[in-house]
Amino acid sequence: MLHYKEEGGRVISTQDAHWNTDFSALGFMMPGYAAIQAEETRAHEHWTQALVQGRHLMESWTCDLSTGLFAIGDKARARHGLGPNARGLLDLVRSYAREDRQTVLNVLEEATARSSSFCYCTTIVLGDGPASRVFCVGSSEIIGGRGRLQGIYAFPPLNG
Repeated sequence: MLHYKEEGGRVISTQDAHWNTDFSALGFMMPGYAAIQAEETRAHEHWTQALVQGRHLMESWTCDLSTGLFAIGDKARARHGLGPNARGLLDLVRSYAREDRQTVLNVLEEATARSSSFCYCTTIVLGDGPASRVFCVGSSEIIGGRGRLQGIYAFPPLNG
């Protein structure tokens, strides 16, 4: 299990957060937090269930590691401020708060090294518009140096 911390951030134990029922709707995860667990499907299921219970707007995504191209849905694309031709990791990460970018890149890099479950939370900042929180819960499947990332982006409900 790995934890990531950005300057000014706070490290939490994903093991504690994973099993602590006092946390609702990923309330333990604030922007800048990220976690990865090797082949831990229970963590992935728990994180996803918390998002469903919190009535987040969710949309799936995939990334083919042989090309590095992401496929994301229209709602997530719009929330990330992406144009029709933006499909790479850097296109996504550019919309994230500057202080969280390295954390997100670290988690995704680690996920491409071995099959794992991961999550992160950051803030999307687009121009002068209001910032919005985004959660990402994903998993990687790496076999023989090839692989795929897949998961969901989740956005808190607009009225909550």
